[in-house]
Amino acid sequence: MNLNDVLDMLTGVFSSKVAVEKGRFGLQAGLDHLSFRTSEMVSSWQSSNPIRNERHPRLPQRRINSAGSIKSVTDTEQTLFDLALRYRGGAIQKPRMKPGAISFVGFAGMRLIDASLDMDVSFKDDVTFEGILSSRKLQRHIEAEAGETWHNTWMQPLVGMNTTVALGEDWQAFLAMDAGGFGLNGKQDLSGTVEAGLAYALGNSAQISLAYRYFGIEYSAHNGRNGYSSTQNGVSMGFRWLFD
Repeated sequence: MNLNDVLDMLTGVFSSKVAVEKGRFGLQAGLDHLSFRTSEMVSSWQSSNPIRNERHPRLPQRRINSAGSIKSVTDTEQTLFDLALRYRGGAIQKPRMKPGAISFVGFAGMRLIDASLDMDVSFKDDVTFEGILSSRKLQRHIEAEAGETWHNTWMQPLVGMNTTVALGEDWQAFLAMDAGGFGLNGKQDLSGTVEAGLAYALGNSAQISLAYRYFGIEYSAHNGRNGYSSTQNGVSMGFRWLFD
């Protein structure tokens, strides 16, 4: 989808990460929230069919006309909370680093996922009869609505890494990857992130970053009846604040 379509669908979005470090060990946490609404006309139809009188074929013909549509509205919410212990190898990451300096962080912890889908389906069918009927004219209007909600909260083991390479005093390239799930909480249970980009120093304490990010979830319950699948990818812009 293009950016305009995404912005029209979005009803909420938030993403942040924070980390503290003492020596080479540390703790990090992340929170990502996404909610959006989609509305779609699934089907529409029009038909007009004659009704024949087999006993009295000379009587005027009658006709049944039908026009209808099915519309669905889906609200989706997805929230992830990551908490992990981390260990750093190499240089301490700062907005300004010596060219060629490398910082590597490996981490392990847990990921909590809360996901919900709420679908409302409205069905409308207008039926009219034309011609001479025993009841003169018969009109029938049928309206029906249906709804279905799926909600699940589950926890995944999480492992990952991120590395930073100083291209110059102010410029850095970074790569971050993580994976969670590994099929422990369902018939299928896996999530993962890959992000690569560049960061530029704003003074001695801040950076701006531009990256490409991919995130995906594949989940199905042990019974195989209920499942959830989501993929998101695109350009991300960020702000980093680092301090001693």
